[in-house]
Amino acid sequence: MFGLWYGKGVGVDRACESLKLGTLRVRCREKAAFLAVGWRRSRRESPPTSAHQSEHTLIAAYLPILYPATIGEIIEFGLFGWAMSRYSGAYVALKCITDTLDLSGSVRAR
Repeated sequence: MFGLWYGKGVGVDRACESLKLGTLRVRCREKAAFLAVGWRRSRRESPPTSAHQSEHTLIAAYLPILYPATIGEIIEFGLFGWAMSRYSGAYVALKCITDTLDLSGSVRAR
C-alpha cells in the first residue's frame, strides 16, 4: 500500500493525530506514506488567512522532515522520502515552501 498526502496549515494540524497513529503503528515494509506539506510564509499568499508553519506539528507526530532547497532536490528528496518510508514503514514529510516550488528550471536526471 502506498499513499501520497498533501496538506498545509490547519489541515496538517487537524490531521496530526492520524499522522502520529500511522507512524506509531506496527512498521510494515509493504506500506509507505509520503506527505507533501505546504508552508505559507506570509499573509500575501492566497487565500490571505494567516502565516503558518507545520514543523512543530510534524515533530509532535514523530515524522522525519525532508527540506529541499532546489528544484533538483525536490525530485531527489522525493525519491529518497519514498525509499525511507518503504524501508521503515514510517510516514515521511517533504517540506514544500513557495520559494522552492514556484520556480522553473531544468534538472539533469541520473
